[in-house]
Amino acid sequence: MTRTVSWRIVAGFSFVLGLVVLLAIVAVVALRGAVRAYGAALTQRESVLEIAFVAEAQVQEANLSYLRYMLDGQTSFIAASDSATRAAQASLEQVRDSTDLPETRALWTEALNRLADWASAVDSSSVAVRAGQFEQGKAIWRDRAYPAWVNTRQAIQAGVTATRDRTARLTVDAQRAADRMEEVLLVTAVLALVVGAASAWLLNRAVSAPLRETTGVLASSAAEILAATTQQAAGATETSAAVVQTSTTVDEV
Repeated sequence: MTRTVSWRIVAGFSFVLGLVVLLAIVAVVALRGAVRAYGAALTQRESVLEIAFVAEAQVQEANLSYLRYMLDGQTSFIAASDSATRAAQASLEQVRDSTDLPETRALWTEALNRLADWASAVDSSSVAVRAGQFEQGKAIWRDRAYPAWVNTRQAIQAGVTATRDRTARLTVDAQRAADRMEEVLLVTAVLALVVGAASAWLLNRAVSAPLRETTGVLASSAAEILAATTQQAAGATETSAAVVQTSTTVDEV
């Protein structure tokens, strides 16, 4: 009986502790999911937007350096323009390769193509300027290079906007996932509370019944022992009275 009651107590507490462990596991899974979602959003923002802004600044630097060459004529500005153009191309390629969405890659590819158009127009303009045909070089810059530069910046802005929209969607999805996990945690906690209460009730019944049975047996045994003791005491009293009577009789004789 003792071993059975002990087993039931251990099983009941083990079940309740198992519910606590299950709730902890659900909480860890929910937390990891939210962290991954927010991490993806932050990574998207850091790895794409910052590089895209750098690329846009490099495109502006390249155009400004070429304009200074046209005004001043120093070849060092041509070298600076070419360097900024190559840096912008490398940045845009890095941004393009870092995204996994075809539509977003297409936007950054468009920006690279427009940058290539701008670089080709600038090369043609610089060739004319070096040949002493400044007006022709200026016209090439005005008619070809400048529109290509504007298109490049617009393409970069389109990519930035698409990336921001995706980041916003990832953030919203992460928030929704966190809300769902919160609901799951609440439901799991309530379920654990209900099941724990039911387990405690069942454990109480499982333990109380054997204890009541044992107590009843003990009480019955105690009553039997008391009755036997009382009977023995009555017998002893009768024996004592008989002895007294015998002694009296002997004295009389």
